[in-house]
Amino acid sequence: IPVIFMTGLSDTDDIVRGLEVGGVDYLVKPINPTELLALMKVHLSNARLTKSAQSALDSTGQHLFTADEKGIVRWATPQTYALFAKANISPTDGSEAFTKMLSQWLAGSPQDGDSLNLEALEYPLSLKRVGKHSNGDQLIKLIDGNKPTEAALLKANLDLTEREAEVLFWIANGKTNREAAEILSMSPRTVNKHLEMIFPKLGVENRTAAAGVALRVLTQG
Repeated sequence: IPVIFMTGLSDTDDIVRGLEVGGVDYLVKPINPTELLALMKVHLSNARLTKSAQSALDSTGQHLFTADEKGIVRWATPQTYALFAKANISPTDGSEAFTKMLSQWLAGSPQDGDSLNLEALEYPLSLKRVGKHSNGDQLIKLIDGNKPTEAALLKANLDLTEREAEVLFWIANGKTNREAAEILSMSPRTVNKHLEMIFPKLGVENRTAAAGVALRVLTQG
């Protein structure tokens, strides 16, 4: 539930503190009821959309989570929490080595596709940045070090080349041709050429269908 706080203070530091402890917006006294209702409508709508997106991600079986700049996990799929448990990580308490490693990595402003191997854990894990949420939280994929990479799974199961598998992986993660091209250090035209080869191999005609095939493979893998 989004929290909108009321304040009689105009100092920026006070407002920032309110936002830092969980507020999504604020109103200054005296309250205008029309303005309050408008803010409530907007933030409740955004909260419903976010919840819907999170539920959709939960159902895909993907190892995804979001974290703030301090390395605190804000949300994760059930599969991600299960993988954290294998490494004996409690990612939400902010006191573990994992949180420190994550915050230091995020402080370096990693780009989409950048990865980090997590060292000295009881179970081998690594991270890959997928994107950034509108609220500033980072969307990150948790990778099981005892399993093949996602691209390797796609290559093995769908008879793709290594580059085709990499392109398909990022398309399945919602990237545009241009974004996938930047991540893979190739031109958007080259990404499109790879997709032209991928579609007939998968028996599909568009990106959405190809992404669906890839997600089924990754979920089962």
